[in-house]
Amino acid sequence: MATSIKLVQGDTRPFIRVCVMDSQTGLAIDLSGCTVKMYFRGAEATSLQATLVGLLLPGKRLPDGAVSTEAPFDVPGSGGLTLFTFASGDLDCEEGGYMGEVEVTYRDGTKHTIYDTLPFLLREDFADSMVP
Repeated sequence: MATSIKLVQGDTRPFIRVCVMDSQTGLAIDLSGCTVKMYFRGAEATSLQATLVGLLLPGKRLPDGAVSTEAPFDVPGSGGLTLFTFASGDLDCEEGGYMGEVEVTYRDGTKHTIYDTLPFLLREDFADSMVP
């Protein structure tokens, strides 16, 4: 299982950068012109806590983790990179385990839901738990 992305209640960062990969080839999927969403919910929940719309990023992730923005990967989404940002209120929820499901909608309207989910661990914000 992947390492959980650690979050704190009420925050709007960190930004979540995702590289969408083809599970068969291991290559990045060209997201140019696509809409990418992440559905965020509690690990045991059946209803969504938030829907985040991704911002397509230029570049391709290299094997060493660096990002190259050389052509043809200078076009946003062409190297499979997208960035998700939590809005105010998205993380105003109970501490515990959460998961994110990534869905790609292509220009022709077809959808591809990435099978593997992103694991998150949310903890209490100390400042919000203080009694005046």
